[in-house]
Amino acid sequence: MRLDEYVSIDNKIARSVNLERDAADIEQIRRFQITPMVQRMLGRFADALEGEPVPAWSLTGSYGSGKSAFCNYLLALCSNHADSIRETAFAGLMKHTMRQPIHMGVSCHYTTLHSGLDCNA
Repeated sequence: MRLDEYVSIDNKIARSVNLERDAADIEQIRRFQITPMVQRMLGRFADALEGEPVPAWSLTGSYGSGKSAFCNYLLALCSNHADSIRETAFAGLMKHTMRQPIHMGVSCHYTTLHSGLDCNA
């Protein structure tokens, strides 16, 4: 048996993410996977927006674990309200929340993020 008989690689998402180059890549935002870890991180971010004291942020992980992809997704969520990339990011989040229950912290804060807090302030 060969490994390629069990595992297939989607070459569309196999390359590394570059924060500058890929910030406006709407297809990358469309393909972003909302995992339980992403749910927790979005919940923590929403808590911070609502005033929870957060002295510093650190996003760590091994190469290829999705740090830059998450940052680009978060930037898309916080982009200009009329921006199609923002709507694409929220559509992915809504699609995910319709499929399965989302962690309480994120469900409480989804409206906060979607209602238009200015993440650029």
